Amino acid sequence: MELLEGLIPFAEPDFFELMCLALLRPRDLGFVATDPHHAEELAKLTLGVIQRLSVVSSNFKEGLTKRLLVLFADNKSRFDLSGIDLSLDGGGNGGSLGVEDAMSLLKGYQQLHLSGSLLSVLGKKEAKQMGENLLTRVFEFGREFPPILESIASEMVSLSLALGTSVQRLVELCLDEETIKPPLQTRKVMPGGIFYLNFRRLIVQQVRFFFKDCLAFILKAAVGNPTARLLMNAVLDDQIKSMEQGSSLSRDIFLKEMILHLKCLQPCCASNAGLADKQFFLEILQKLLLLDLRSENLLQHDESSRSFIQESFISCIDGAENAGRSVDGISEKEANITLKTHVFVLVPLFLKPTFAHEFQSRLCSSLTKLVSENLLVREADLPKGSNQRAMYMGMLSRLLEAVSLSCSVTLLEVLFPLLLDPPKFAVRKLSDSLEHFSQNIGEGRTACLNLCIQLLGDSTKLPKLRRAVIDRVFVSLMNAAPPPFVTDWYSKRIKGIVDALGKPVDSIEAETEEETLVVKVCHYSLVELLFLKVDAPLIKEKITPSASNASLMKVTMNESRAKNDPVTCLHPENCTLWRDLHISAYKALAAITLRTQEQEKVFGLLFKEGPTGMIWQHLVDTVKVYNELPVETSQLASAFQTVRGMRDERRARMTAQGGTSASLSTLSSQYVVNIGLSQEPAVISSFVSQSKVHSEGDSAGLGLDFNLGEGDTAASGDNTAHDNSSLSDHMVNTIPSDQDDFDQHPCMEVLLKLIERLHSKFGSGNREMPEWMKALHSTLQNAGTHINIRLFLTKVVVRSWRVFAPFAQVWFIPVVQTILIDPEKSGGMAFHYMLRDICITILQWNLPSPPDPELASEFITHLMRVAAHPSSPVLRANVDIIRMFIDTWKKVLQFDKHIILENLAFGGKAASGTDRSVRMQRALGLQLFGAIAASGLPFYDPASDMFMEKDLYQVLLQNLNFKGKEIYEASGELIGIVLKQRHQAAQDFSRPLDEQMLEAPLKQCLLKFCRESNLDCFLNILYKITFRFPQYGEAFASLLVDLLPKLPGVFKVITLDIFLRFPSCLRSLLSMLLPTLTKILTHRDEFAQLKCLQLLVELMKDLPDQNIHEKVLPVICETFPTHESVDCRRLYYDLLICLHANEGLKSEDLIVRSLLAGLTDSAEIVRSSLQKFWSSILSQDLRERLSQMINLMYDPSVEEHWAQFTNVLLLKVLIIPRSFHIMQCTSEIPLC
Repeated sequence: MELLEGLIPFAEPDFFELMCLALLRPRDLGFVATDPHHAEELAKLTLGVIQRLSVVSSNFKEGLTKRLLVLFADNKSRFDLSGIDLSLDGGGNGGSLGVEDAMSLLKGYQQLHLSGSLLSVLGKKEAKQMGENLLTRVFEFGREFPPILESIASEMVSLSLALGTSVQRLVELCLDEETIKPPLQTRKVMPGGIFYLNFRRLIVQQVRFFFKDCLAFILKAAVGNPTARLLMNAVLDDQIKSMEQGSSLSRDIFLKEMILHLKCLQPCCASNAGLADKQFFLEILQKLLLLDLRSENLLQHDESSRSFIQESFISCIDGAENAGRSVDGISEKEANITLKTHVFVLVPLFLKPTFAHEFQSRLCSSLTKLVSENLLVREADLPKGSNQRAMYMGMLSRLLEAVSLSCSVTLLEVLFPLLLDPPKFAVRKLSDSLEHFSQNIGEGRTACLNLCIQLLGDSTKLPKLRRAVIDRVFVSLMNAAPPPFVTDWYSKRIKGIVDALGKPVDSIEAETEEETLVVKVCHYSLVELLFLKVDAPLIKEKITPSASNASLMKVTMNESRAKNDPVTCLHPENCTLWRDLHISAYKALAAITLRTQEQEKVFGLLFKEGPTGMIWQHLVDTVKVYNELPVETSQLASAFQTVRGMRDERRARMTAQGGTSASLSTLSSQYVVNIGLSQEPAVISSFVSQSKVHSEGDSAGLGLDFNLGEGDTAASGDNTAHDNSSLSDHMVNTIPSDQDDFDQHPCMEVLLKLIERLHSKFGSGNREMPEWMKALHSTLQNAGTHINIRLFLTKVVVRSWRVFAPFAQVWFIPVVQTILIDPEKSGGMAFHYMLRDICITILQWNLPSPPDPELASEFITHLMRVAAHPSSPVLRANVDIIRMFIDTWKKVLQFDKHIILENLAFGGKAASGTDRSVRMQRALGLQLFGAIAASGLPFYDPASDMFMEKDLYQVLLQNLNFKGKEIYEASGELIGIVLKQRHQAAQDFSRPLDEQMLEAPLKQCLLKFCRESNLDCFLNILYKITFRFPQYGEAFASLLVDLLPKLPGVFKVITLDIFLRFPSCLRSLLSMLLPTLTKILTHRDEFAQLKCLQLLVELMKDLPDQNIHEKVLPVICETFPTHESVDCRRLYYDLLICLHANEGLKSEDLIVRSLLAGLTDSAEIVRSSLQKFWSSILSQDLRERLSQMINLMYDPSVEEHWAQFTNVLLLKVLIIPRSFHIMQCTSEIPLC
């Protein structure tokens, strides 16, 4: 120690100055602090040195203090904190301090304060004044601090507080309400608010630590000061956060102080307070209650404060109508709803044990009134997307959250009025909330159940409300309960339930009858729930001793069959309730049977009509008339997918069996512009640039894609389509498909479960229908069964079609009769969803032939009658269904085609081509005739058709004049099929053909188009006719040859395509045709050149050498070797190969050179074709082939590539044939 005293110059003033500079001005000594952390570390290190030196020398601290006083007196500007620059750039100007110097100076002062030296240097009064000056300087900045100054300002505030500035002064500055207008801003702001936002964390920490000094001040100021409200909320949030993290330091003291001064906020909850005031009070109250719950429940022991809180909260609920004095343009009604929505957030906190039961009852009464006034609203008054609906859902969500969180029986009762008739858009949220409540209710489940039962017996409540509570609340509570609990609860009350079921219905007055019916319906629901929830052993142990299964089945069976009903219904307004009673009894009977019975014959009682009473007429509404079922439903896309899957599967099966070449196989219909009944890929895909894959949507025109098996293949993805045709992997489709009256019928789900259980338990191995199925069949077959019952049971069959499939032959007739007995009352005259589902079901049954051909024919006729629809996907699906029926049952069907003829003639002769309904009807007629053609049936059958054959031909000819391309083209194709059938029949039966019926008028019609220069109609119709009946074009060959030179590109291609269908008859016209073909070959029209080359390949087979050499060969050899189109080059070389086969042209130099040039073509497909040709004409002997290639295949024009293609041709000789057996080598192969 003495050694250190000797080494360190404690007596030198400069040494003390050095230590002062190291602490306060390190930059003067070369130390640079680039950030607050470095500055603080440097200051700590310096202070550490000073403290060690103080230990070494007792006089060091005194000397340092004296030197500091001298430095402060002589160099005030260097050590004065008032010189800190808070300009935006943060740079020092004049005598101001820069950023680094300011930070070092602040950290040095802080370290001096911590060491206790600063007060001895400055004095207590001057230190406090310095702190006040620092705080004022920061406050006067008046705007948000930029990042470069943020840390300096924070340090200034921290040092100010360390120097003695009180927290109350800090809060006073935060609450300063004087407004200023900062630069570059148009809106005035309060500097107190800016100061708070700049130093929020520091201020909140100080308030939390010194809350006794400022809490009352802040609460009083919060009545009108927005910054005080922000500060109060932040302090409470910080307190709650620290409590959640496990810190309980001063929590109870803080809470006591808050409770003590909470009455300062009384103006915020007064009746005349505005929305913002009341919302602030509720926010503070919510956080206060959260703190109280996690403390010692101080409110429970403070009667005065608790009473103030209770009354204030009730006043916020009851006086919410006065919340209209709000801001931001919110209307009085919106402010009222907003406040009430906020109230529900606090409700669970007031249902805790802290508050007395009397207050909670009073609270629930106020909430019940609130719900009645604001949530019992008609759905029509809450339009979709409106602000009213959004606010309604917000309030409802808060109420449901309060119910779920509180798990309070009292609050649950507040919810009951909403259950009566909730808006549809709120049902799902309501159900989810009740389910969540039921899962978390815990020990309160019994009380909730008892409340529901008590309400059920309360005659002062509306019957509908009592039933809604049972259906929604009681059922939800029981579903979430474990089976032992359910069993115990029911075992104590089953006798009372059975007694209630046995009471007769009092029908003296309508109101009394309604109440009695509702009570019985609910009790049957209780029985059903018991047997659905509890297993048979528990029922046998706990329930059967009090109520046997047999007695319960007898009661429910009698009720379901209306044995206890009065002879006549005295009060028609209760008819629906009587049906509900039968339905609930039937569902209870089904539940009892499913749970307790094992014999199949017992289940038959659930389906069988007979001596024990009728069933279905008491379960199904027979008053409503279903005369207009919709066509387009939510399941329409699924139905389309199923239809497409079945269609593709049948097409694939027919293709696999080789049926497409023997018969016409496929048909489709859709809206596409300029599409005819069929498309020949070689023409359409090339010059019209149309694909076989079309849009399913509507477009400007009505088109037809009518593929009749020529060149068409099965669609890809047959397996996928087959899979998609299945509605599910189960035997019964338990998921509602259409959500109609039948799907939503309470018994539908029960019946499907019964059928699935019967099928899985007793199987379907028997060849005979089971008894339960016979009972259903008997009801559906009975002529006296009401049409609505038929529709309901048919829907059951449709949804479980796999179970009924083994007996499809028996079920076909009653299912079809459901539609045909009275179409007007079984959905209406449309291809509605029910009819479509029935058709799909029958098609899925795969009946090879209908059991009643006459009924099947009538059914097909009805489908044709109602198939029309403006939507193209629907129309296409309808036609596909009809086509599949016709194609499957074509051997036995006989139906009148007069309906189709009416479609073809729809609108009459003067029908407008722009009328969409006319085009749709005529397109439908064409499609239906196409379906008939696809199945191989005759267009006209005198045995069944109620019109003359000539009438059909006249209508088809009329459609040729229709101003719609897709119609007249499709008509032309149908006429081609008719012509083919007529000529084939005349040939088969050796009878003369009456051409005056069709052939002669058709020719006149086509010639008229030609004379009128309507080449579009003339050529397109002739093209379609010859597509089906090529011979018909021969009569127009000369006319077409004359027209060909004058035609534009597209029509030229169509004409050449027509020529390709009867090339033999053109040879006599060759002299007239060749000049035109030569011009086409030289004209750069790829599609026309392509067709011209195809035609030349056919024509050149028997032409004289001279004509070829002079007119054709030079032209093609000059035009096509370098043609851009690979298809044209390929056909060009095919033509040369055909010419080379002619003995007179084998030695023609031009042909040989051109064929050699093809071996160097850029396209692989062309080179391969030429290699195959040359390999076929050369010798198979290697040496002889080499000689031939040298003598015959060398030409200067191909010299550059000669070695390359000759090598390829030589290698082809060396390819080992597949039948060649490689000899095993017994000796080693010598090394080369």
